[in-house]
Amino acid sequence: MDSLMTIELKNRLQSSVGKTLSSTIVFDHPTVAALAEYLERNVLTIAEKSKQPGGTNNIHAGQGAAVSEVEQLSDEEAEAVLAKELSGCA
Repeated sequence: MDSLMTIELKNRLQSSVGKTLSSTIVFDHPTVAALAEYLERNVLTIAEKSKQPGGTNNIHAGQGAAVSEVEQLSDEEAEAVLAKELSGCA
């Protein structure tokens, strides 16, 4: 991943989570698993991850399957998916 891709990834993550992220987040957590774990443990709160309007705590339908699918990807596969996604937004 080049530096431009890491900045784009950081900006997209930052936008998605609605919080400021370190400019070195991708270098500090160099694998998809490490980055996801960091975000889950340190950036997202339990309320943000699971609280539904109306006060019930459930994971959004399909979210668990999507997480499982991403966890199954190798770093190379995840990088290829990310590169494809970012190239379509340029």
